[in-house]
Amino acid sequence: AVTIIIITLAALNFDAIATSLRIKEVGDSVRVQILQSCVSEGLTSPIFGIGYSLNHTVLTPSAGTFDHCHNLIIDTFLFSGFTGAILVSLVIIAKTKLL
Repeated sequence: AVTIIIITLAALNFDAIATSLRIKEVGDSVRVQILQSCVSEGLTSPIFGIGYSLNHTVLTPSAGTFDHCHNLIIDTFLFSGFTGAILVSLVIIAKTKLL
C-alpha cells in the first residue's frame, strides 16, 4: 500500500518534487526526466505494467533514450505494475529486517 501511495504521489507531483529539491546539476535533472517518463508510461498499465521487452526504451524530452529507469522500484513498476513493485518492496523490507 505504501508503494502505491509513493508512486502515485511521485507521478502527480514530479515537477514540484524536483523544484523543492532544487535540482541544479544536469545529471540530476536528467534522472528526474527519466523517472517522470517511466512513471508516466507505467501509469498506462498500472496493475501489471507494460511487460518486459528486449527492445524497450525510455524516452525523455531532452536527454534522449535509456534502456532502464535508474531506480529499482520504478523500473519494476514500469514493467510489472503495482503488483511487481509491491512484491519487490516486500522482499526488500523482509531482507532489511533480517540484517
